Amino acid sequence: MATPSSASPADQGRGVNWKDKQAIRTHMLRQRNSMALAEIESASRSVQSHATSCKEFQSARIVGGYVAIGSEIRTGLILDTSIKLQKKLALPRIREGDIEFCQVLSSDIKDLEPGPYGTREPNSPPISEEIDFLAVPGVAFDTRGYRIGYGKGYYDKFLKSTRPKFCAGLAFEFQVIERIPTMAHDAKLDAIITEKGIRYL
Repeated sequence: MATPSSASPADQGRGVNWKDKQAIRTHMLRQRNSMALAEIESASRSVQSHATSCKEFQSARIVGGYVAIGSEIRTGLILDTSIKLQKKLALPRIREGDIEFCQVLSSDIKDLEPGPYGTREPNSPPISEEIDFLAVPGVAFDTRGYRIGYGKGYYDKFLKSTRPKFCAGLAFEFQVIERIPTMAHDAKLDAIITEKGIRYL
């Protein structure tokens, strides 16, 4: 049975059906939402430091990011660094059931508009160029590179239809488990970045 790869014995999720996506999603969200804000911020700084230091980010001309909601890994450093290094920064918005990435000229979320599910979205045309480095949020990830999101399939559809050069999931270490149940439409990432470092897949 798959269990979280680095969780303490008390956090092993006894009783969780690790073959059921919704059960994994519910368990991981409960665990992630129970984190103290200081823990989230500290781990997020480490994740972002690993992300912005990796060769794929450094060489990227176009970076795709996201604005964190709830207890997700924060991305402010990634967004700020992209602008500072004069990379083209694109952020997601949802249109007609699909996700698209649009260029932003600032990393200030005040320049974004309210979107669905508590998100903030750009109000600019979608980019036509290929994204070189894409930071992907998620609820759970596995050691093969698959992920569980919030159940809408936005990122899976985008990654299947418009594959960036390099896709990295941003996660707390406890979110990484051995195996997630997958279906044909699920998309695989190139790496997972946690506070402990980068796993290339």
